[in-house]
Amino acid sequence: MKLIEERQSVRKYSDKEIPFDVLKSILEAGRLAPSWMNVQSWKFILVRSKENKEMLSKLACSQPM
Repeated sequence: MKLIEERQSVRKYSDKEIPFDVLKSILEAGRLAPSWMNVQSWKFILVRSKENKEMLSKLACSQPM
């Protein structure tokens, strides 16, 4: 409960590139996360280019995040 009550939403990001091995670890953690009846129905798409991020933002009603 304490972790949930004290969680924070981060909206400040740096332009520093995340090393690929760190990204791989994050994606692996998501892949191993439990799912309903172990269906693992998620798909992860890694978007790294600024142009693609801007395009996705426009397609999502100009949401900045």
